[in-house]
Amino acid sequence: MKPSNMFGIHLIWGTDEKRGIHCIWGVSRYTEESKIFKLGKIWSVIFVDPKK
Repeated sequence: MKPSNMFGIHLIWGTDEKRGIHCIWGVSRYTEESKIFKLGKIWSVIFVDPKK
């Protein structure tokens, strides 16, 4: 019985003086064939304005 594909969420935090704090996140999938996490196509960038 082969294990099912595993999914992982990656979070990348960063700071920018103009845009404030931003978070880049994505979903990746682990497959037995590749033995690595393949980065998903779903990406989103969240910006937080420090002035507000």
